[in-house]
Order: sequence, then structure tokens, then C-alpha cells
Amino acid sequence: MKLGICVLNWNAGPVLTESVESLLDASRLFVSDLVVVDNDSRDASVAQFRERFPEVQVIENPSNLGYARGNNVGARHLLDHGCDLLLFANPDVIVGEAALSALIRTLEAVLDAGCCGGLPINSKGISRAACRTKPSLLEKFVLYSPLSYLPMTRPLRRRHYLEPDSLDDGSPVFAISGAMVLFRAAAFHQIGGFDEATFLYEEELIAAERLAAAGWKTLISTSCRYFHSEAHSSRHMPYRRRLHFIHSEQYLLRRYYRLNTAALLLWRLYRHLESIPAYTKAFLQRFIPGPALAGFKR
Repeated sequence: MKLGICVLNWNAGPVLTESVESLLDASRLFVSDLVVVDNDSRDASVAQFRERFPEVQVIENPSNLGYARGNNVGARHLLDHGCDLLLFANPDVIVGEAALSALIRTLEAVLDAGCCGGLPINSKGISRAACRTKPSLLEKFVLYSPLSYLPMTRPLRRRHYLEPDSLDDGSPVFAISGAMVLFRAAAFHQIGGFDEATFLYEEELIAAERLAAAGWKTLISTSCRYFHSEAHSSRHMPYRRRLHFIHSEQYLLRRYYRLNTAALLLWRLYRHLESIPAYTKAFLQRFIPGPALAGFKR
């Protein structure tokens, strides 16, 4: 089995080099091919990376294509080079050899598994997006908004965000974190890769829908734990990233939940209203020094 690794970069800074170094070390026991796809970064991340790893291929897109299209560029390169497994990793992911081996082992053990994810660790512990059930409309409305922090939503959180400690390694789940996800190449090809109708966000839920419709399982590898600093690139666009989420969510709800136009318009209006504090903070950050905004809550 040949492993293909795609790291999608956009203004990630020096963490890109750190991430790729960890992936190269972690994959040294496998026949592998690694490619960095750059979405028209304007920082020094690509130059710094090339200085450290001149032998690794970098594909430079002429513009920022977003998550789905950017990763599909890397996937086509890896599939053309005969890769049987495709690992997509954010440039702020650090993974060890044992974790990567566990991820691959978990996927290969189940013949109808289309993809597999591990447990991303951040400063607060295991990300709650590590493994999830398919959200109902109520869960989608509440848990992907500031309402998720209310005590009364705790039952919804427990139902949607699965506790990894309660799952066996290789348990089937609906969706996993897209920070680092391993696909069987045959499954990725069958579903047509990542859905390019979205620019950023909701990729995990959309891929999960497409995999399930094609008869593939999504697994969680509880033995694979890796570090993910989260939103390292998207922090550069605090205002736009919320707009991207709203657009992607609208596509998900229209395509897979079959919401009608009136319901989508009301949903979108609510999302913009709840985002006013975030929009305001992003606007003020352009003109006011960071310390002066320390007390401004999102």
C-alpha cells in the first residue's frame, strides 16, 4: 500500500515546516509520497519550507482555492502517482509515528471503511469535533452556534459529540475531524473527492454524507492522537471565515437536509444576527490594538 500525504497551506507561517517534518518522520516506515499544496500564500511559509525541504514537491495555486478545491489538487497528484491511501492534513497538525500507524491500521482492518480519523488534541484537550453523530436539524441549529454554550443544551451536546473514551478503536461514526483524515483512495475517487461547492467548513459532514450514500463507513481511531492548534490559517480572516461557514452550511442544508428556500433564508438570517459580536470584533481589530479588545466577548 502506498500512502499519499497532502498538506494544504495558506499563510501558516513556520508551523507548515514543523507539521511536514512530523509527517515525514511519522511516515518513514511506509512507501509514501508527500505534496504541499499552497493556496496563494502571501507570507514566508513556502519560502521557509522550501529552504528546509527542497526535495518535497510544492504545488502553488494561482489563487486561494479553499479547502475542498485545494485538497483535490493534491489528491489528483497523489492518485496519479499510484497512492492507495490519501492522508489530508492541516498545516498546524503534529503527528507521531505510532499515531499515524494506528490510523492506517484501523482503516485497513475494515474493508468497507472509506475514511478514518484520529483524536485531535488542542490546548483544551480532545476536540469535541473528533467524532460525531449525524446532527439533527435542532442539533445543527443549536450546537453550531453560541447557543451551544448554554447549560440547557447539554443533552444535545452529549448526543451529537461522542465521547472517544466510550468507543472502541475502529468504531463507526458519522463524521470525524477534517484536521487530519485518511481516505481509502477507491472511496475518495468514488465520491468524487471533496465537494468543491464549499470554500471552507462543513467538509467533514458533506464527505460523511457522500461516503454513507456510496456504502462506505467512517471510522474513528481512538489510538491515533495528534496535536492540532486549530484555525491557525483561518485566524487571518476572522470576518470572512464566519461568512464561509454560513455559505457552506446553507449548501449542506439545501443538498442533504432538503430545506426549502424560506427555511434557508430564515436560518441564514439567524446565523448573521448571532454573528454580530464576531463581525464587530473583527471590524474593530482593524483599527484598535489587540490589548484594548481583550474584554470584548465573541
